[in-house]
Amino acid sequence: MKHINDPLPLPRKIDPTIPESFERVVLKALAKRPEDRFQSANEMSEKLLAAAKETGVQVPETISLPVLPSSPASPKTGPVAVFSGTARQQIPDAGFASGDTDITFGKKSTTAVTRITDQVRNFYAVPPRFDQVKVTRVTTAALASVGGIVFVNMALLWLSGIFGWKVFGHAWPLEIVAVGVLLSALMAALAIPWMLIPAGIVMANGFLFSYFALTGWWNHWTFLWPLEPLLVGLSIVAPFLLERQGKRGSWLARRIGVTLIALAVLDFFCVVIAGIILP
Repeated sequence: MKHINDPLPLPRKIDPTIPESFERVVLKALAKRPEDRFQSANEMSEKLLAAAKETGVQVPETISLPVLPSSPASPKTGPVAVFSGTARQQIPDAGFASGDTDITFGKKSTTAVTRITDQVRNFYAVPPRFDQVKVTRVTTAALASVGGIVFVNMALLWLSGIFGWKVFGHAWPLEIVAVGVLLSALMAALAIPWMLIPAGIVMANGFLFSYFALTGWWNHWTFLWPLEPLLVGLSIVAPFLLERQGKRGSWLARRIGVTLIALAVLDFFCVVIAGIILP
């Protein structure tokens, strides 16, 4: 607390060569109470110029940086002038050194992970002027999902005929995932959070069985079984949380439905490819 209550040490006691006029400027700039300090940068600048004039110090119009060493790219040496204020405004093309002083560095330094994270955040972010959710394309969602179930069965039968029934032996959980897609599509179309209960439970079991059927490690169920009550509980609790948010919860339910469908499509390709490759 000394920096709040104790008075500042006088600069001239540390360095007697400091002019008194500059000492007064420093003490005023570091005053304890805000009202005792300079109220603007212009006021402080005027006092500094006055102190310099009083002590006979000549303030240069341009500031020279330390001499740069020569290099193949820049063989010349010498001071570098820094232009500011009115001197900078008189430069015809102020962007001539934009490559050296790039104010967009922060944007360019973003990584692919950062961009993906921002896209995911924007996908689930509720619009600022959000007011309502309309039921859209229910029939289309239902028909497309039923068509997806038929497609999955036809694809599994076709691939099993080509590569052997091992494909169906590895990929049969896709039947469960396809039913989850139907429920997720209806949730996205109707924007009803309660559809997450059946959709989440069916989809989660489809993903779990996909893992067991692909790897053949059914004995892993002995330590993975806690995932079952966890996923079921999450599928039951989440709709209550969404429902409490009103229309915003309905909007998020639609986004969750789309997400589950995307995960199902990714699961389909991974399971089919692995089913063909695995013995």
